[in-house]
Amino acid sequence: EEEVERICANARLVGTFEFVDAVAERDAKRAWETLGAIFDHGLADYKRPGRVVTNEGSIAMSLLGALSWRLGQLQDIRSALDAGTREFEAFAAAKVFGPRQEAMRRTIRKHTSASLRAAMEALFQVNLELRSGHDRRTAIEKMASSICRK
Repeated sequence: EEEVERICANARLVGTFEFVDAVAERDAKRAWETLGAIFDHGLADYKRPGRVVTNEGSIAMSLLGALSWRLGQLQDIRSALDAGTREFEAFAAAKVFGPRQEAMRRTIRKHTSASLRAAMEALFQVNLELRSGHDRRTAIEKMASSICRK
């Protein structure tokens, strides 16, 4: 029974935003574990239950697209807060409501404008590396590590 539980836990499919949330929250350990699970077992496609994305190029583009969207959202919120906008209004403008708002509140506290700018630079750098033929997994691990450190 324990062996079955261990196998199921190791084979669990991970979604794009599990990785994105880990990186945005600057949790390197969780980001690397999630990324490892994604590249080892495939990426869960929540739009089409039961479908697994295993093509590394597709995985990389899904991760980078979602991370780009999240970092942009965080930059918008951080800029609004730095400009003196009330928190409620900043989150409403970024279309973050309900339970997601509390998670984003915790995440935004871990970032400054400079750290978000550095995260976007790391994202653009990995895009260039991928276009130059670098190993996808290694390049994304490097980017995640860079974002989590800054």
